[in-house]
Order: sequence, then structure tokens, then C-alpha cells
Amino acid sequence: MTKYNLSYILNYMLSTNLKSITDLRLDPFAVAQLAKDEGPVYILNRNKPVGVMMDVKEYELMIDQLQDSIDVSEIKALKKVVKSGDFVTHESLFAELGVK
Repeated sequence: MTKYNLSYILNYMLSTNLKSITDLRLDPFAVAQLAKDEGPVYILNRNKPVGVMMDVKEYELMIDQLQDSIDVSEIKALKKVVKSGDFVTHESLFAELGVK
């Protein structure tokens, strides 16, 4: 498990919606509606965060943004390879394989 700055997490959580696991168990639709209307809801068990509920559209957007970020990182890494000359042109590959 990754270690995070506890102060940052607590400050962020205090500015967001918090619900207990009991609240979730008693009325999951209300918690889901809160997440849809007001943003992510932190689920607490004995005052410790155990999960986050969020609107599915917000989740999908977050995943898309994460994938875009990964793609950008991969492109930057590939540009370094190309700049270093560690590549083969398709012409030289075709010539080496005898393909016309």
C-alpha cells in the first residue's frame, strides 16, 4: 500500500462528503445520489477511509484522463529513443529483410 501525506488526505477529506460504512449499508442509494450530486463520498469504517463512491461518469472521465496521462508519458519515452538514434527506419528494415 502506498504511503500518502496524512495531513493532506485529512484536509482533503474534511472538505468533502464523508459517510460511515453503516450509512452505506442502511441507505446505499442515498450515498450514491450524494456522490452523483455533490462529488466523491468517502466511506469510513471506524473513522478510517476504506473506500470512495463516485458518479460513474466522473469515474470514467478520471480513467480517461489517467490513460491520456499514461499515453503522454509513453510518447515522451519514445521520443527519447528516437532522439538517441536507437531506431530502424522501415526502408532499412525492408532492405534487410529483402522486402520490396
